[in-house]
Amino acid sequence: MPTLILAGHCGADTGILRRWVAGLVPGIEIKTCSSVAECQQLLEQDSQALAWVNRIFDHTGESALDWMQELAASKSGFLARMALITNYDDVQQQATTLGAMPGFGKSGLRNAELIQRIQATIR
Repeated sequence: MPTLILAGHCGADTGILRRWVAGLVPGIEIKTCSSVAECQQLLEQDSQALAWVNRIFDHTGESALDWMQELAASKSGFLARMALITNYDDVQQQATTLGAMPGFGKSGLRNAELIQRIQATIR
């Protein structure tokens, strides 16, 4: 089972996401990071890790979309393991166009289709 990295979320949202995904995928390992550099290091250390990246990193103010653009230009391969977490559809579309996995907004956590997609992606 892959590791899930929760990147750039505030403490409250990290707790919500951690409990939500642990309920969907029992036994999943969840790591957190608060900056682009930390997240990139975690992705480099674990070639199977998936990252759910907040649109704007809460602690640093870094833009996930800017980072994704840099990753797309570098062809590092990390984007294929990343999903943007945002309620803004236009930003979500930009991330997937760059090569990120389809993400979701935190407001949709009770959506049955999203739950099935997450379970299929992580297992």
